[in-house]
Amino acid sequence: MQNRILEAEISYLRKRNSELVEDRLLRYSEESPLRPGIVNERKYSETKGRESLVSQLELKTIECERLKKELELCSDEKQELLLGITNNSGVECSSAKCKALFQENQILTRQVSRLEADKKLLTQSLAKYQESSLFAPPNVMGHGSPENGPSDSPVSTPNKTTDANITETN
Repeated sequence: MQNRILEAEISYLRKRNSELVEDRLLRYSEESPLRPGIVNERKYSETKGRESLVSQLELKTIECERLKKELELCSDEKQELLLGITNNSGVECSSAKCKALFQENQILTRQVSRLEADKKLLTQSLAKYQESSLFAPPNVMGHGSPENGPSDSPVSTPNKTTDANITETN
């Protein structure tokens, strides 16, 4: 891909160089038609143009080779990283520290899922408790005298079914 681009650039530069040389020679021939050094000058300018194009091509080739090497190094590094990730993603790790971190991660993951389940049960129990306290008359729940009104605090008298559900999950 890079070589094609460079070849296209070289052909464009050669074409442009030949056009400029022809224009310059045409201008010199119009100024002095009897000038003896025109042929020699044309040969000199052509060789000089070729030399500059060759040097540009060499520089581009060197740069292309350098970029290819960098690309190969990046590709190799990527493969090493992917290999390291796949090797460390399993339960087996190369070091004790890695194993300890992995086990700790598993324990914390289980604790989080257990706490989420407890939270879900508590939320359901709270919703049931609030629903039952809204529809029950104040004296039925035993939350105080009729003149004081019902107590809305779920902490003051916990629901016995909720406590049983919580202890069963633990």
